[in-house]
Amino acid sequence: KKLSTINFLSCLRVYACYKFLRLPIDWLHRKIFENFFQGSSKQELTVLFSEFWKSEAVFLSYPPVMKAFRYACKKGHFVALLSASPDFITEHIAKQLQVDLWGASRYSVSSDGKLDNFLFSMEGPMKARWLLNSCLEKNISLSQVTAYADSFRDLSLLKIVGHPIAVNPDSSLRREAYKNSWTIL
Repeated sequence: KKLSTINFLSCLRVYACYKFLRLPIDWLHRKIFENFFQGSSKQELTVLFSEFWKSEAVFLSYPPVMKAFRYACKKGHFVALLSASPDFITEHIAKQLQVDLWGASRYSVSSDGKLDNFLFSMEGPMKARWLLNSCLEKNISLSQVTAYADSFRDLSLLKIVGHPIAVNPDSSLRREAYKNSWTIL
């Protein structure tokens, strides 16, 4: 679907409703999917995001997080990227950063390569389950895991790891981080 001014304004309206009415993230994902992604070629969206990433990656990365990420890679840590962003975006970033594991919100793809349904949003409790299962499979102790999150929705993820870090956190997560003496970037 072509991004028009009307579509863009519609997207802003949907996001404003989500933020101000405190609607579930699944609601936001479904609305964005219906307005922008449904019926689009996954391959074309992947290429479009790849081009966007080439020109904008430096502006999208938060320097304190990238410094911590580079340190973890240098030390040989197991690195996972779990994001509520669509899989075609997260997969590209994960490949560029060469992470060990990634998980993201998913859409089903029709036989002709078009996105046809919103399946699930990778958020909070799902991120925690995903990480727990991955650590069990790879025999990694959660006490040795560092997790980064910016939203209170990911509190369940931060609570299960040994080293929780709040990154540019929303106000609710900031309060929780202070309460628990977690690192805040």
